Amino acid sequence: MSGQARAQVTLQCQRCNELFDTAIESEFTYTPLREDAEAPELPEAYDTFEVDEFGEINLVQVIEDELILNLPLVPVHENEHCAEGKYDMSFGDIPTTDERPNPFAILEELKRK
Repeated sequence: MSGQARAQVTLQCQRCNELFDTAIESEFTYTPLREDAEAPELPEAYDTFEVDEFGEINLVQVIEDELILNLPLVPVHENEHCAEGKYDMSFGDIPTTDERPNPFAILEELKRK
């Protein structure tokens, strides 16, 4: 079983907290197997899933899972469309540290003796 799924979803930008619309697309290839069946050697692109006791699958659940897996981990606008993306997101200055002596330098001297 192979197919494609597309959906238009509304996500919340994690930079500016505004809602934005985006399209999610997924292509999938599955091989249905019974619970007690031994998995045959399949091409790498094929995924397997178990059918229920009647040999049926919940197609809506399969497509929903595929779309959920293709959601971005951190949804954000494109920089040009995001109110916060236009600004540098680093705050303050990074202080310079003084050069400290290596705490293992004493061990190195003992090793030489």
